[in-house]
Amino acid sequence: MSGIRYDAEGTLSRVVAFKLMPGADLYDAIVELCEKHGIGGGVILSAFGSLKEAHVKNPVFMNTNRYGAGYADEEVYVKPMELAAANGVICTREDGIIEPHIHVSLSGEGGFAAGGHLCRGTKVLITVEGAIAAFEGIDMKKELDAERNIYVFHPEPSKPQKAE
Repeated sequence: MSGIRYDAEGTLSRVVAFKLMPGADLYDAIVELCEKHGIGGGVILSAFGSLKEAHVKNPVFMNTNRYGAGYADEEVYVKPMELAAANGVICTREDGIIEPHIHVSLSGEGGFAAGGHLCRGTKVLITVEGAIAAFEGIDMKKELDAERNIYVFHPEPSKPQKAE
């Protein structure tokens, strides 16, 4: 039995490189970049830098759905730390809202290490730099999963554009 639920094939059509300012909200800045450059579907190729505050979520066991797990409340870290890596996908919800799904790895003084699902409120310390690639031929959708009341990733082949 295959473990594949959804898949779609396409190409990378273009790349947007970026450098963020101190104090920027990492999540919101990525959304703003995607809106500015018309990226409704793509991938974060790389992102790294320094943070002064990080908001992340991680999965925990819970008995409220058939998966037996869900996301805990946000963990908040307020201290200088490295954004060692960020990766994820850029998706668009059914209502047209761009909603990235990003995971981060963090490190800091004294052996501090953390990571998880990036949430709003994560603030740049000095800078964050990176690159986002746009897809062509793939609709990077996020659809509401009513059971879990969250938007979930559902890539599918792009539908041909109608000629005007």
